[in-house]
Amino acid sequence: MLGSEAGEQNLQLRSDRGDGAACKKREDYLKRSEYFMAVAFLSAQRSKDPNSQVGACIVNRENKIVGIGYNGMPNRCSDDSLPWGSGAKNELDNKYTYVGYRLDVTAIQMPSLNFLIPA
Repeated sequence: MLGSEAGEQNLQLRSDRGDGAACKKREDYLKRSEYFMAVAFLSAQRSKDPNSQVGACIVNRENKIVGIGYNGMPNRCSDDSLPWGSGAKNELDNKYTYVGYRLDVTAIQMPSLNFLIPA
């Protein structure tokens, strides 16, 4: 056997399980959109906010994850020092002054992700 004929036979032998049935790919795998949503859901579980857990999964045009995140206090700020309530009259005593919820806007503004914005 020469060339492609030998390659075809080799491929056929590898795909045979030995019981005469050819191996096939799984049909019950997650769709990409389901996978990305699951990553966002899992990221949200990292949030320490007692009322709302928000996760994000940023994906580029090649369906590669380029960023994930969740709502929480800014980096290097103690989760224990800042408020988690939302009903105080003083803005500095409300979580919304500190906690990031617009993860999509934050990710797009990051210089390393500017390639995501269409020209």
